[in-house]
Amino acid sequence: SSGINAEYMSSTQGSLSPDDVLTAVVIADPYSPQFHPLTLSSPHCLMSLAGRPLLDYTLESLFLNSVTEVILYLSNSPSSIRSWLAISKWSQDLPAVCRPLNITIIVNEDCRSVGDACRDLDEKGIVRGDFLLVSGDLVASVKLEEVVEKHRARAAVDKHSIMTKVYMQAQPGNCLRTRGSEVVLACDKATQQILFYQRSGQAAYNFLWNYSSMMRCLSAMT
Repeated sequence: SSGINAEYMSSTQGSLSPDDVLTAVVIADPYSPQFHPLTLSSPHCLMSLAGRPLLDYTLESLFLNSVTEVILYLSNSPSSIRSWLAISKWSQDLPAVCRPLNITIIVNEDCRSVGDACRDLDEKGIVRGDFLLVSGDLVASVKLEEVVEKHRARAAVDKHSIMTKVYMQAQPGNCLRTRGSEVVLACDKATQQILFYQRSGQAAYNFLWNYSSMMRCLSAMT
């Protein structure tokens, strides 16, 4: 399977309600040198795809999924992203009635990982209630309404169900699969709870070793 970097989470600072405003947290920086030297002088999320910045696709995908509030977390070249945002259709200078999304920008240039970003947001207490967590290079047409409803239904009966992760299945050789995104998952067939997770950043994936490791893990849980 290949992940599309979309997660739906419950914040401990809010209560679940179907009437809550749908909020998305966009982590603009991948905190990876994968696209160096291209991203040394320009942020990753502004890299162009078919003539549009990746961040443009991300915001459009969120808008089409009925997201109204976006928290945009910036680390690398925040001024460049602010400048692009100001002249884009997502500009916050537009009148409120004409604004597709309400975007709040958080800047932390000392942040070095997605984990750092999430901890920083938690400490600031900015996110309240449920939220969608995505990267700034999300290019997808996935409809998340059903995912949101299922997450809320699970969380309503199980307080430990704090996150729903969205994956898109892709067969070996599919262009959606990239090095470093190879994942082995084992899920409970009835509940879809993830019981085993293993990511490989290597070109050659030792599936047999990880299968054995997965079996040992599952045996220990039963």
